[in-house]
Amino acid sequence: MMMILGVPDPKIAATAIIVAGAEYFVGTTLVVEASLFTKVFVMIVTSAQAIFFAATAPMMVDMFDDVPMRFRDLTLLLILRTALLIPVAAALTHGAIAVGLI
Repeated sequence: MMMILGVPDPKIAATAIIVAGAEYFVGTTLVVEASLFTKVFVMIVTSAQAIFFAATAPMMVDMFDDVPMRFRDLTLLLILRTALLIPVAAALTHGAIAVGLI
């Protein structure tokens, strides 16, 4: 999928995004030697993953007693949000390069 989206270092980017699911900022350290496009792309995805998980954190501490959420449900939400974010992040990064921001 990364190759279809035009990410220059698809294996490194995919590895960084998967690792970022466990610890968000470790993923960005994996792309230090990658191209600038890959660095920006991974930074967008991993930052959004941190925000996505933080948005569901109140459900983990039972702030919402009437909404039964399990950890596996929250993990599934994170995976789905990340899968939807990857093409958006690639488009944003391509757009930033086309405009000359990167």
